[in-house]
Amino acid sequence: MAICKIDQKQAIPSEDNECMALTQYLRLKGLKFSHIAQETPMVTYRDGVRTPNWKTIRRTKAIGINKGVPDYIVLIERKPTEVAGQRNNILLFIEMKKVKGGKVSPEQAEWINALNKVFGVVAVVCHGFDQAKDVIDAYVR
Repeated sequence: MAICKIDQKQAIPSEDNECMALTQYLRLKGLKFSHIAQETPMVTYRDGVRTPNWKTIRRTKAIGINKGVPDYIVLIERKPTEVAGQRNNILLFIEMKKVKGGKVSPEQAEWINALNKVFGVVAVVCHGFDQAKDVIDAYVR
């Protein structure tokens, strides 16, 4: 009997696949969320040559798209408590990465650190859907 070898590169889901799984889970949980679209093509390919798309680069800078903003914003509504009162909700920012090989850029680290200084905001980097699910489950009661 022949044994099939699994290519380890194919066995690791892409960041897009991890994001699709997260989106399905957030919908299943009934949470308010949005993917923050930052992935604007900054290059064009003509005849196999990668060329900066200066028009798009100027436009995205002009309208305020900044590098490093986390991928997802999730509103977690929680019941009021004596300590927090009505303002017990959490605004969760999630930067998604592949399970293996996903690296945080300096701009992403800067955003994560800045957001975590805001009251009621939690910003995290999650390597894969399972880690993101665990973070969400820790805050949803």
